Amino acid sequence: MPFGLCNAPATFSRLVCQVVVGCEYFCVVYLDDVLIFSETWSDHVRHLRIVFERVRNAGLTLKRSKCEFAAAELDYLGHHISLGKVFPREEKVRALIDFPCPLNGKAVQRFLGWLDISAVSLHIIWSQLVL
Repeated sequence: MPFGLCNAPATFSRLVCQVVVGCEYFCVVYLDDVLIFSETWSDHVRHLRIVFERVRNAGLTLKRSKCEFAAAELDYLGHHISLGKVFPREEKVRALIDFPCPLNGKAVQRFLGWLDISAVSLHIIWSQLVL
């Protein structure tokens, strides 16, 4: 894909989504990140082969230095993913707890804009905030 296109990231993301269509049960795509998750090692190897074959057939390549394989846990997009569970990262929770109380409408809007997290994280954070 030529560099300099103003919509190149969206175009590439759409291409990657098309490459892994049908793999939604074990594969998630966000921009140029592809997460492959499995319950067993044999399933994981099979899922990797499926995705690698699709990447090859699409004429794309992977850069080994940017890949991480067989991770039992990882930090991704402000969350800690481990053993099939997703948690907000501790520093994100601490930043929310320490956020100053909004005192006017504009401050509430700023707080809500800052609070750009998933419903799962929100549920966990609220359970820690409510006294």
